[in-house]
Amino acid sequence: MDVKLRDIAERAGCSIGAASKAMSPDGTAKIRISEATRLKVLKVAAELDYHPNLAARQLAGKRSGLVGVLVSMGAAPIQLARVELIENMACLLGYQTMVGRFPFQRNPDELRSFIMRLAGRGIEGLIVIGDLVENEAKYGALDAYGILPTVHIAHPEKAIAGKCGLVAVDVRGGTRGIVDFILRKGYARPGCAMSKQRHELFKEVAAEKGGVGTKVKTWLLDKAMTQKLDALQAKDIVDTLVLKGKADVIVAANDYWAASINQELRRRNIDVPGDVGLIGYNNLDFAEFLSPPLTTVDEDNNGIAEQSVKLLVKLLSAEAPPALAMRVNVIHKLVERESA
Repeated sequence: MDVKLRDIAERAGCSIGAASKAMSPDGTAKIRISEATRLKVLKVAAELDYHPNLAARQLAGKRSGLVGVLVSMGAAPIQLARVELIENMACLLGYQTMVGRFPFQRNPDELRSFIMRLAGRGIEGLIVIGDLVENEAKYGALDAYGILPTVHIAHPEKAIAGKCGLVAVDVRGGTRGIVDFILRKGYARPGCAMSKQRHELFKEVAAEKGGVGTKVKTWLLDKAMTQKLDALQAKDIVDTLVLKGKADVIVAANDYWAASINQELRRRNIDVPGDVGLIGYNNLDFAEFLSPPLTTVDEDNNGIAEQSVKLLVKLLSAEAPPALAMRVNVIHKLVERESA
């Protein structure tokens, strides 16, 4: 069934102009609608699997060559670095990009409206970096992405539907590389400084490997994940893991955390790696310039950017959208340096 805007308006009980305003707030400036009407129109559009007719909006039926990149306003530095790489790769393949920042804890209806607005501006498809709505599957945000061909850059377990692609970031594989390294180097008392979710993954992988699973010391962030530590947190990590826990290697949530921990260890004249090893995650640009250079996990940002753009191009060029989601895995690899 070829759903038209008039079908949406009839089902929602409003005028075609009001329906158009709900799905493209920048247009039809003279029309005002209530928030209840806007949400009702968006709900009906999702139920009927309505997609804006972008071709009709392009001159002579030509495609816009414009793709969107969406990222949360609270995105990690590693995610923001992907934006530029995606823009470069898209340009090489003949596409221009429009970047959108979305407040993380907004609701699915607002996300759907946001994507509708992008579609109204000629965006052909989307690359979504990370999650844009908290607990997307639970709160029904996933169907919002069906408005346009979409590629997600996320963990392999992310739930996505057909018409979408997934570039899976291999955090489990990266964690497995860290555990293998710890075992190979002979570390006996690893300490983890990370979020609860990452710590659960580390324990799970360590248990699979054996040898360190029951000996892991922990410092867990007691609030929402932050990309950087303050001085008191770094001090508490060293107190908990090194002075009290006698850890012989610290595995940090990311390179920023590792840099802060390294600074605190140096302040206390605790030698890295002589007294305690230190491992980060992300392989950010500064990691190799720390003293000592940081052992960390490289997420292959270039590979992520290349695969996400190529996958989106494939979705855009398909005569019919795939019945099942398309998936590509990008492998994380440990980069061994002098800190461990």
